[in-house]
Amino acid sequence: MMANFQTLSILQLKYKKNMKNEIMFDKNVEFRRTPSRIRTRFIAVFALIISLITFGTSFLTILYMNSTAFENLLEMKNFVKGDN
Repeated sequence: MMANFQTLSILQLKYKKNMKNEIMFDKNVEFRRTPSRIRTRFIAVFALIISLITFGTSFLTILYMNSTAFENLLEMKNFVKGDN
């Protein structure tokens, strides 16, 4: 008899949890994003774009400085200065 009581109480608890979820997340309630939340998301996306551009340009600069074209450019500057 005790096992049936425990099973029943567990089922009742699960039913109560489901009822609570249905009440909290009613389909008829429309959630609207506030302007401050939209503004915050815009700032975050804009900052992400700027950081990606900064990272990309610095990465390309490092690749260019390690290339032979950059070494040739340095030799040309030394040649123009007359610093052979």
